[in-house]
Amino acid sequence: MAATKHGAQRERTAGRIEQAIIDFALLGFTPVQIHRELPAALRKLAESEGGGSWKVPSLRTVQRIAARARPADPSEPWSIEDSSPEDARVVLDFLAEVIEGTQGRIREVTREEAVWIVRLRCLAPPLSFAETLLLSALYRERRGAGKPTDDLDAYLAFAPWRGRGEAASYYRAFLGGVIRPAPRWLVLTVPISDWFGMQVALAHDTTSWQEEAFSPRSTVWVVTLPADSSDPGTRVVSSEMLATMLGRIADEGADDES
Repeated sequence: MAATKHGAQRERTAGRIEQAIIDFALLGFTPVQIHRELPAALRKLAESEGGGSWKVPSLRTVQRIAARARPADPSEPWSIEDSSPEDARVVLDFLAEVIEGTQGRIREVTREEAVWIVRLRCLAPPLSFAETLLLSALYRERRGAGKPTDDLDAYLAFAPWRGRGEAASYYRAFLGGVIRPAPRWLVLTVPISDWFGMQVALAHDTTSWQEEAFSPRSTVWVVTLPADSSDPGTRVVSSEMLATMLGRIADEGADDES
């Protein structure tokens, strides 16, 4: 249990469980619905990892984590009169994607959300609706609290979703401590399996990965290379070794394309 600023004990939540809660929240599930769906989702997660079990957190913990993905917004619901025709088209296209992707659980956005949706979709058009919603929430939360956004800015600057070279550059930068990593959910959605043909996970995934608590230099990773690779199998590596592996694969890919 972690102590809050008022001295009360707050439940610690494994990073994988936190990620599952955020996944549900970004699909429009309420905290009560998430809490109801979690047992089955965690059983499926345990089965995919070869056994074990995950403790379902309390409803209060689910509410706290879900609020980070979809925080309360005092601004009014957005309407097309609130934006220029060009910006309104961006928001409407986004809404179509959200309504379809959430099966209608999310059908509208607020005025403040719309501002960030337009901004993010112009800066990073390929981002999914879930990534756009989460980045919008994080930027609004940070700006309102006067907190830095350098980790989010770096994520957008390196654009790791674009390709293998960009993803390798981003990972090498934060694994080497050059930049702060974006929050866990964003970093682990970088398509490592697509760009590098490997599966990567945290070796000791027992605590929430928040940007202020994550220490790349002391983190240990589990890396699984496919059977058709030159060195297949699963191994535990340091951040330095993972950065070297990603860089080598990225360099080999660049040589193949030249």
